[in-house]
Amino acid sequence: METVDGREFFIASWAPSPRLVILGSAHGAAALAELGRFLGRHVTVCDPRPLFATTRRFPGAHEVVVGWPDDYLRGQAAAGLLGGRDAVCVLTHEARTAVPALLVALEVPLAYLGMMGSRRSQEQLRKDLLAEGADPVLLNRMAAPIGLDLGATDSAETAVSIGAELIAAVRGGSARRLSTMRGAIHRTAPQDPGRTATGSTSDAGPVMSSHS
Repeated sequence: METVDGREFFIASWAPSPRLVILGSAHGAAALAELGRFLGRHVTVCDPRPLFATTRRFPGAHEVVVGWPDDYLRGQAAAGLLGGRDAVCVLTHEARTAVPALLVALEVPLAYLGMMGSRRSQEQLRKDLLAEGADPVLLNRMAAPIGLDLGATDSAETAVSIGAELIAAVRGGSARRLSTMRGAIHRTAPQDPGRTATGSTSDAGPVMSSHS
């Protein structure tokens, strides 16, 4: 409560919801968008192909951006709209899209950065990033291949494996089975600003935006 000119005012400050930026519209991206929204994150899907980057394909996203992922990330970071509470998941298998985007993402102090792909493709990706001047130390921040070993077989289960790894990274969890551990089950941690008690955020509905 604040008193101004003899009158009392109640002041509440709310931070924006933490973000989940999904780069690429490959298999599992739609399910991950749905899960990200359920987890209370503001979800953006970015893909350079107008045919694939549509709100119809991604009803769970708050926004769908048509544009090159590296351009989008660079603009968001420069505007101060991407930082330490946010997560970026690269779900494109094309090096021409992934490498430039990752070079930008690695320079942003994100809470989580993950890249989808096989172990063989990850080895080549790492070589490509180093050849482009990426800092080897920063590469260790990247979860690649993305997700936890849950035995996932479809897009929904893959989304859960990614979401679980994201939560563990943000909350400092070990991602081990609780039945194999001792000590307190629940950790004392502040709730993310911008989230409600049920873990949801305001639903403004997905919108289509363009990016050149």
